Amino acid sequence: VEAEAGAEVGLLLVDGGRVPFVPGAARALTFGTELVGADAGASAAAAVPWASPGSLGWDRGSALGLGLDLSELRIDRAVPGLPPGEVFLWSDEAPPGERGATGPVPLAVVCGDGARASVHFAFRLADSNLPLLAAFPQLLRRAFVRCHGLAEPPRWDAMPPPGEQDLRGGATAEDRPLPKFATGDRDLVGWCLWASLLALAFRSWLR
Repeated sequence: VEAEAGAEVGLLLVDGGRVPFVPGAARALTFGTELVGADAGASAAAAVPWASPGSLGWDRGSALGLGLDLSELRIDRAVPGLPPGEVFLWSDEAPPGERGATGPVPLAVVCGDGARASVHFAFRLADSNLPLLAAFPQLLRRAFVRCHGLAEPPRWDAMPPPGEQDLRGGATAEDRPLPKFATGDRDLVGWCLWASLLALAFRSWLR
């Protein structure tokens, strides 16, 4: 939908920035976004940036992480201070300034009740390789479904535009063939024969 005041959306997706938002009060998916509002948790602006958090783990039994492979996930920069919620991605290391702390540090949480929820990541998409992982599209779809919880999911008033698809269902269309390259195939047999003859002639000349 158009980004305008009062527009109703099925899911708010924010990457970076700062938004007035109460976790769990509406359906949203945020990446490295500073949440400004009641019960929003620690201020991301006051938190110390965390370079390359390691020892990452995720809840393989949760609705978001079940069956997903996030073992190749790399995070270049995160900002600790997520709001309280259901943790499904974490680091077993301690962030800067908290080296004496023990226990996992949340890097992604789900906030809200059964009717609606919001999902929050402690890092921007640009600060990680998450968009490059094969699990990323499925993670987006699951976050969309989880945010709508037990409430009735949104419905299309009309067919979506070409190229868009309802995230609640899996892909049903057949795979399209890859487009042909702009240049035609090149026959290299002749060049290889000439190269072989030149190599033989050069070897005979050396003798």
